[in-house]
Amino acid sequence: MRSVAIIFAFLFGALLAPRMLHAQTSTFPNQDESDKVVKVYPIPAVTIINFEYQKDYDKANTLVIFNFIGKKVYETTSMPTKLTLSVNDYYRGTYIYQIRNPKGDIIDTGKFQVAK
Repeated sequence: MRSVAIIFAFLFGALLAPRMLHAQTSTFPNQDESDKVVKVYPIPAVTIINFEYQKDYDKANTLVIFNFIGKKVYETTSMPTKLTLSVNDYYRGTYIYQIRNPKGDIIDTGKFQVAK
């Protein structure tokens, strides 16, 4: 039953992604961005996506990216202050990212859209 609730929450969030995408591409400052550890741009991504630390940089942090169905599609340890990834092999859709500290705790999370 718990897994059904998790899947429902994930799918519900994905349905709201287009609305959230509009807020992320707005020219008005987003108050939530000041709390983010990593800035992610451009949104939507067409050929590349950038992950740039804004604060609390630790080389030992890990970046993990999941596709819409929850499958891990990318993971890197020893993340640099700015990382540029090609999304040419990614399917069109919504992706979730997590920044984890060396203990495995999630210190930042978010989503981005790939549009081709």
